[in-house]
Amino acid sequence: MSDVTSESFNKDTAHHVLTVLRDEPPYRHLRFGKPGTICYSVEILTFPGYLVVVGDMGSFTFRRVHDMFTFFRPPQGDPDRINLPYWHEKLVATDRCDGATRFSWEIFKRAVLDAARQHLDLPDDSELPSDIMEALDNDVFHCEQNEYAAREAVESFEHEKLKFHDFWELDLHEYTSWFIWICYAIVRAIELYDAREATSA
Repeated sequence: MSDVTSESFNKDTAHHVLTVLRDEPPYRHLRFGKPGTICYSVEILTFPGYLVVVGDMGSFTFRRVHDMFTFFRPPQGDPDRINLPYWHEKLVATDRCDGATRFSWEIFKRAVLDAARQHLDLPDDSELPSDIMEALDNDVFHCEQNEYAAREAVESFEHEKLKFHDFWELDLHEYTSWFIWICYAIVRAIELYDAREATSA
């Protein structure tokens, strides 16, 4: 999992301000960034059914409800709440590079070991027999660390005590730092926007 946290996001955006360029809900155009630089800056645009984020941390488009600010607003008193799985489901377009998810070697290794334990009817987190562990190290975990090579290695793995079935169905991805950071940015920008609206009311 990415190392982006609420604390690291706050550090990245310590000097950010919100600039409202258009405010005709659901049509909005906001800029969230440090004045004078584009580093870690984003622009957020909304129109009926969509929220689009572009800027230094990538480009992402979400679709769900008429006014997307209502979709992303956190529960009262919890401005850091982000719902990565649900929000990812509403993502309809993403950056050409990196995007919202990527293959995770660590998730892959855990999935292989978990599947092996399940096949052998062993308790969770127990050690695998040494002969199986050696075979996995040699035939699976020494492949190139990309999704295609990893899945091929598992599918072709054969051992007298173990054979993997339907491994291709497993999700071996994690959310990218870019996507997690953007989700924090959306929540923070909306929080600042709402505070501004409350002050001017």
